[in-house]
Amino acid sequence: MVELNKRVNWIPNHIRDGQFGKWLEGAHDWSISRNRFWGTPIPVWKSDDSRYPRVDVYASIEELERDFNVKIDDLHRPFIDTLTRPNPDDPTGKSVMRRVPDVFDCWFESGSMPFAQVHYPFENKEWFESADFITEYIAQTRGWFYTLFVLSTALFDREPFKNCICHGVVLDAKGQKLSKRLNNYADPMEVFDRYGSDALRFLMLSGSIVCGGNLLLDKEGNSIRDVLKNVIKPIWNSYHFFTMYANADGIKAEVCKDYRSTIDRYMISKCFEAVESIQASMNNYNSQEACKILMDFFEVLNNWYIRRSRERFWKSDLDQDKTDAYNVL
Repeated sequence: MVELNKRVNWIPNHIRDGQFGKWLEGAHDWSISRNRFWGTPIPVWKSDDSRYPRVDVYASIEELERDFNVKIDDLHRPFIDTLTRPNPDDPTGKSVMRRVPDVFDCWFESGSMPFAQVHYPFENKEWFESADFITEYIAQTRGWFYTLFVLSTALFDREPFKNCICHGVVLDAKGQKLSKRLNNYADPMEVFDRYGSDALRFLMLSGSIVCGGNLLLDKEGNSIRDVLKNVIKPIWNSYHFFTMYANADGIKAEVCKDYRSTIDRYMISKCFEAVESIQASMNNYNSQEACKILMDFFEVLNNWYIRRSRERFWKSDLDQDKTDAYNVL
């Protein structure tokens, strides 16, 4: 597991050799059974007479139906516990094979997620290798991330996922966890109605919470309001400016390759540069950088290009210069 861990792209990258790497180096045995009723029954049947010991481990429904001579449609308790049969190793015929009462730790099932979701290795062998991407709270280095690694290493000798974002938690303005008792958070639906869900999405994607840090969120939602003001509205304003004047002039802009004006060529180059940089950042699971590039681009578009080109949009003649401005925008 220590070696396979080196092949994973962790975000933030210090998790690989730090929090998770150190955990792997000192990992303890994992007890996969739980003494509970609810859960996935462990498919092990054991003789109820120690004088005639026998243990049967089943790997499929077909094997169970063969030994117990019954059609099986339910693998859960209490039905599965009714499956009993005489112990084949008991010459007296008195001892009985009974399922052990334990169930799997729920993390055993969670740890099977990447391959179990596509029924691998029973199906989809031609394309499935490992999960491309997962994300969870950074403290799962001792939980889900670990169980994923245990099962994938034991079964397939490869890493369970290729990329992992370890996110932090949302706290209030004082650094306290959000809770009903403290009443220190706003109703999310009210926040969405007031500021829109995209503002909260951008706040999270652009912050350190996507790489292990925490997000301090005030109850009034001022930080979300600021994103609406400084990010979402400027994007909308540039679109509104274009549609208002283009509709007034009856213009349907087109994507062009050749522009006469230096300012037009510069703006187009900035657009392509932003698109390529955002794609590269997202391919590297770096949403913080992608958000910054987006903000920087609209700063140039709104506060430089549109401002310097206003007279081109306002003039009455629909000449090539005005058409180029529409096409660029």
